[in-house]
Amino acid sequence: MSKIVRAAMLLPLFLAVSGCASIGVTLAGLGAGVGTNHYLNNITSRTFTEPLATVQTAVFGALERMAIPIETREQTPSGILITAKAGVREVEIELESVTVSATRMSSFARKEGAFLLDAATSAEIIAQTEKLLAQPRRPARRG
Repeated sequence: MSKIVRAAMLLPLFLAVSGCASIGVTLAGLGAGVGTNHYLNNITSRTFTEPLATVQTAVFGALERMAIPIETREQTPSGILITAKAGVREVEIELESVTVSATRMSSFARKEGAFLLDAATSAEIIAQTEKLLAQPRRPARRG
């Protein structure tokens, strides 16, 4: 194997280990969906320019669309925590009010008892929530 090929293969590893985590994470995250963040622990997150109540309604709609039953919904100091069950996957969604008009949504799913997380299911929950938020809203009826 040539020295150039070997160096090209090891460069991302050296960057990540050498303390230049931002470059290593950026290289590892290339190809991720626009607007959705996957951290090293596979928790998927996205901030929406919508109030918390609006995002919560969209999350409920997304879970219903995906046939994922909600188990619990509880108020937390930072917002709302929703737990659900998708077959053998445990799903946890955290909604955090960043401002009155911005809400951060974090989602993760994992098989029961498993250590590894299912980033694909988490990303799809966020994508379905985003679709519902993008739909035109009907004006409120007056009268």
